[in-house]
Amino acid sequence: MASTTAAGALAPGRAAGVGRGANPWFDVTVVEERPGSSLADLARSAMLERVLGTDAEGVTRFRTPALSVSVVEDASATFSLDGELRTASAVHLRTDPGTVRLPVGPTYRPDPATD
Repeated sequence: MASTTAAGALAPGRAAGVGRGANPWFDVTVVEERPGSSLADLARSAMLERVLGTDAEGVTRFRTPALSVSVVEDASATFSLDGELRTASAVHLRTDPGTVRLPVGPTYRPDPATD
């Protein structure tokens, strides 16, 4: 059975929307580790898929407001959370919209593309 390496990044305000009522979600990338492949090969495939829009074998992307991942075979695994590496036997993540409040000035536009 192939083991799986997972990487996730919280992306509030990107494709999910910005401002009050927005739905910040996690952008999750799951890269299946295959026999004979190195971590560098897996990262390269995932990067090419994202940059060039090509479908990489063994790479799955999805968006979700919450995520729980448990390591089954090994005692722990390394997870990339928005670029920060964490080693754990499980990760439990959820979004919490509206938790961080940022003061803005009178010229602030929450979605400049619609102005």
